[in-house]
Amino acid sequence: MKTSVKPTKGILYMAGMILLLILTGLLGLLSPLAMQGWYLLAQLLGFGLGIAHLFLLYRFFTAPETNQDLYGLGLTLIVQILGGIGIWLLYLLVFKAGNAGFATCVIPFVIPYLFAWTYRAYRAIPDAEYKKWYYPLGGAMPDLDLIDLSKILVVQFEFPKRATDASTTNFKAKAPLQMPLGELFLIFLNDYNEQNGVNGIQFTDSQNRPYGWHFYAVRGRFFPRHYFDPDLTFQQNNIQDNFIIKAERK
Repeated sequence: MKTSVKPTKGILYMAGMILLLILTGLLGLLSPLAMQGWYLLAQLLGFGLGIAHLFLLYRFFTAPETNQDLYGLGLTLIVQILGGIGIWLLYLLVFKAGNAGFATCVIPFVIPYLFAWTYRAYRAIPDAEYKKWYYPLGGAMPDLDLIDLSKILVVQFEFPKRATDASTTNFKAKAPLQMPLGELFLIFLNDYNEQNGVNGIQFTDSQNRPYGWHFYAVRGRFFPRHYFDPDLTFQQNNIQDNFIIKAERK
């Protein structure tokens, strides 16, 4: 799609937004005794106009197929710069006032657009690929004779028993330090389902395909998830006693 502008509406919109920015800058003429307060208000109004501009811009301009954010930033900077120049010229040439520095009140106008651009760029980052564990349908059980059982941890698995369950269930399991995480989870699933029958844990979908599982720990509200490798042992994953391991079907 070729970049295009709706000429009359686009020009009128740009002119109107520039005029509104200039009007906010003229607040400095109201009272020299409250200059800082008027300047702060002008900045807040400029920020508010920036938010409105963010939602109105592409109602008057057609976005290009590529570099849409850069194109929009260019239009935003044109409005901001011309608005600032307009304020500066009015103070300097028309009102002969010494507070032409009020032209800088237009700086917050671009902030909402930059924030939206940053947010879109963040959302566009692909999710990291973490190793999944799959239930080995028809596969052999791990040979416990080959595992060192002298060092045992108690860990907790937390996940919904069924894929459609809204709530999670907490399960405790004894984990040999040198056993791979995926092998213990396999033993745990088999033992639990053998004891609970129809109330067991779902590990295949409606077409009898095994779910992929991610294992991770949440170490605080403001920290990212820490994912574990199902092929590594508990020791190699640095899993400690009484760790809560969240399991998630994928």
